[in-house]
Amino acid sequence: MLRGLAVRLFELLAIFGPLVTVLLASYYAGYLIHILAPLLFALFVATLIVLWFMPSSCRFLEGRLGLCTPVRCKRAELREFEGEVKGGRIPPGKTYVLFCFGWRFPTTLFSDCGKEFFFSTPSCDGRWEKWRGTVDGKEKEIWICGCRR
Repeated sequence: MLRGLAVRLFELLAIFGPLVTVLLASYYAGYLIHILAPLLFALFVATLIVLWFMPSSCRFLEGRLGLCTPVRCKRAELREFEGEVKGGRIPPGKTYVLFCFGWRFPTTLFSDCGKEFFFSTPSCDGRWEKWRGTVDGKEKEIWICGCRR
């Protein structure tokens, strides 16, 4: 639990830390009025992106897996379990996942790499389950970590 909280805190500080730093620096320098509107707009856009892509939980329900962010859930239909791989926050030999579409922090993943789909929650302990199934109606190799049954 504490490890998952630390991971989430790191991700949020990496995203919102620079924006808050600029806001505080401009406040103390007396330029708050001039940069407040663009900064608030940037903060709003960053918040929307974080809420849409940041993985938060996953749940198994009758052979289907709900891969959830704070505002949405994707459904994955799991067909065939192909095994478990021990690794770290990224599956071993899969560092290219950091260059795919989606949430690509080295602490949590919600990435679509064409024929492969990766999802990990902040409670990922390095045990990756490899499944064959469909995500959004497309056949994929699904890698999940931190999901409880």
